[in-house]
Amino acid sequence: MRMASARCSILKTMTVLTLVMGISPTLNTAEEGNKEELNTATVERKYEAMECPSECSCTAEWAVDCAGVDLIEFPTGLSEQTRQLSLQNNKIERILVDHISHLQQLDTLNLQNNMLTTDGGGEEPIICYSWRCRQTHLSATCLRMECPSTSIRVLSHLNGLHAALLEGRTHRIGLPCLLTSAPKFLPPSLVSADFAANHLTRIYPYTFGYKPKLRSVYLHNNELTDTGLPDHMFNGSDNLEILTMSSNFLRVVPRFLPSTLYRLHLKSNKLEEIPVGAFNNLPNLRELYLQNNLLSNEGMDNETFSNLNSLECLDLSNNNLSTVPKGLPRSLVLLHLEKNAIHNIPGDALTSVRNLEYLLLHNNKLRSRSIHPGAFQGLKKLHTLHMYNNLLERVPRGLPRRAKTLMLLHNSITEIGRNDLSLLYTLEELNLSYNKLTSPKSLDLSANQFTHIPSDLPETLEYIYLQRNSISSVSASAFEGTPNIKGIHLRFNRLAVGSMDERTFAHLANLQVLDIGSGNTDLLFNIDKIEGNTKLEEEEDDKDD
Repeated sequence: MRMASARCSILKTMTVLTLVMGISPTLNTAEEGNKEELNTATVERKYEAMECPSECSCTAEWAVDCAGVDLIEFPTGLSEQTRQLSLQNNKIERILVDHISHLQQLDTLNLQNNMLTTDGGGEEPIICYSWRCRQTHLSATCLRMECPSTSIRVLSHLNGLHAALLEGRTHRIGLPCLLTSAPKFLPPSLVSADFAANHLTRIYPYTFGYKPKLRSVYLHNNELTDTGLPDHMFNGSDNLEILTMSSNFLRVVPRFLPSTLYRLHLKSNKLEEIPVGAFNNLPNLRELYLQNNLLSNEGMDNETFSNLNSLECLDLSNNNLSTVPKGLPRSLVLLHLEKNAIHNIPGDALTSVRNLEYLLLHNNKLRSRSIHPGAFQGLKKLHTLHMYNNLLERVPRGLPRRAKTLMLLHNSITEIGRNDLSLLYTLEELNLSYNKLTSPKSLDLSANQFTHIPSDLPETLEYIYLQRNSISSVSASAFEGTPNIKGIHLRFNRLAVGSMDERTFAHLANLQVLDIGSGNTDLLFNIDKIEGNTKLEEEEDDKDD
């Protein structure tokens, strides 16, 4: 059996070598003569006709896209210059050697989701990959693919693909079957490897090791465990930039990752801890995705992320964190901490992340009193803060002064103090819906960037402070929902002649203070039509000094 297998491998290798070396039967003299008679225009027309099958679309970069066009046979007339061939989502049932043996420049072949079958009495289909090493040493290894009878199978004699692999030109291959084991060897010229959505349980040292041109590896949606990964999985692959290992069964972050990585996906695993120093040698890492795992504060130390000096995006959402991790890198711009069990934010938890712009803390267990008043101090670039779906009883103290978006919906806030939002100078979007606000009487929205009177003001409102905004008009219905309003402060806005309807205040029987003096253009409306005991303020308000 082994002799037969070896003989098969040798024969296949010889076939491949023949294809790659360009060895072909000698043309007879007559054929050569006829060939020489073809003029340049005829040859050009021939190649133009071969470049793009009628059902497909082609580009000048020799990419042929035949995806999803209901092909039942392999397309004919493909140019020898074809570099990318997309055949996924069709109904192709077989591939012959003649179909692809001439595609010596092929870089990418995608055969996913077809109806490929194997000949040979239902035996397990095998793909044999062969290539020539620099020392001209010939070797062959086989990828054994388990395909249930109901799933798609692949033909075992893709000699054209072998030829492309032989010279290391096949950078990415989409395969329609489910692999249970990665190949032990792949070409050293490999640029991108995509083994996503298989049943892989093991990777070998030379699967991705010693590939100096390797840039990206996709291993998500497999069945990989810690024991299925070699310690030095990427030894000698010093240019790897993207590694995706999401949706596997890893419990520990892989060690000895290449220092060139800038994007690392480890979400949706079973990660419980991050070993000491796991990220120490990743100076170029900009994006780290660890969401949907089992990580806790006990599973990491204070220096887990501190050496990631280029990290801009860190996603730790949907884990088991009870507090904000310490030692976060200064370079962070986006921090996902939502869907954890975070119940407090110490005063020094965020002091290091001075460049933070987005902080997502929704769906946790935060209470207002458990957030230190100085927790957000110094975060001068933070403009988006999500704290919805927590246990907040009131608006937290010490909110970032330059926040533009503040999401506090779905909490237990019962009241809004006059000074709760007074220092949020740049606030543009505030959401307090689905709280327990019952009868707020005072609302201070001064020194923001409102351009009009906010809608849906509480019916119980008695005093509203809107000075120092950018309000340029007040509609007749602006205060229809606030019949109990006693004080309206609108000075230092952009109100001009004709920008306020004289009917705006006519129905406000309880209005006592209408402050529209300083900072606005003279307003022409009949003040006598304002009913009630109203005092038109002209002096400076003490709180604006």
